[in-house]
Amino acid sequence: MESATQTKEKYIMINPSAEIALILASLLFYADFDESFNATFSVGNGKAQIEVDQYGPFITSGNKGKFGEAAEFIYEDKLETIWTKDVVRYRAKGNFPYNHGEVFDGAIGMWLQIDMENLKERSLIWLDPVHLLAESDRDNGKIWMDFVTSELPDTPIFRFGTTGRRDLPGSRGGPNNEYVVTVPHIDFSGDSWHHVVGTWKNLNSSGKKGVIHVYFDGVLVGEVKGFDHTLDWNIDDWEIRIGLGFKGRIDDFFILDSFLSEETIQEVYRSGKSLGDFLEL
Repeated sequence: MESATQTKEKYIMINPSAEIALILASLLFYADFDESFNATFSVGNGKAQIEVDQYGPFITSGNKGKFGEAAEFIYEDKLETIWTKDVVRYRAKGNFPYNHGEVFDGAIGMWLQIDMENLKERSLIWLDPVHLLAESDRDNGKIWMDFVTSELPDTPIFRFGTTGRRDLPGSRGGPNNEYVVTVPHIDFSGDSWHHVVGTWKNLNSSGKKGVIHVYFDGVLVGEVKGFDHTLDWNIDDWEIRIGLGFKGRIDDFFILDSFLSEETIQEVYRSGKSLGDFLEL
């Protein structure tokens, strides 16, 4: 059986696009959600753990994803009154580009279908397509995406960013504008699908070198740069969590260990293909 590295090397050799070759060389984790929540490709453990609080996520049927099927998260008719912890969990080790004491680059991307017009009328506030967190180490920073539907200026907003360790001198508890890209007035609606990518370089570094970019449908919609950032994770304890508090569909989810250029992200978006098509999985 081929290793993850051998699989990537084989498809890089037959793929003529430099941008796609970069993505394949950098790929750590990919889930197409066509048949199950388990990763289609992963360097680490790709087996999903489903945490059901009240309304368990499920795989759609009838080609309701952007490509084939998708992961769907619903709250039935009680969306307006409850926030639940239904989530899909994966081990972060090997699937996320963090090594203790090292500066790291990376990207997280997916296709999303979410009806903000409906959700902004509800009392649910924070909806996370993805975040990385260790329950035992909450003060040691995190990396996350979320939609915020109310209680903050310019809602509904989208955020992608990271927090560093809270116990460092001068650190602030919770998200802050030095670390977080905020995109205001999100108007995703109905059955439309949107390609969302957050990419970064020089996390876990000093010298004001941190950079975070966010792209919607191939277009750069926000960035932060010039910040210091420190993490001290034990990666064995960390998890990739998809869908916490989220209401909608997620498809073609990936994690890379490279910072992506605008040209590369645009090529993926404009291709009309999933990463699985490029990998022939």
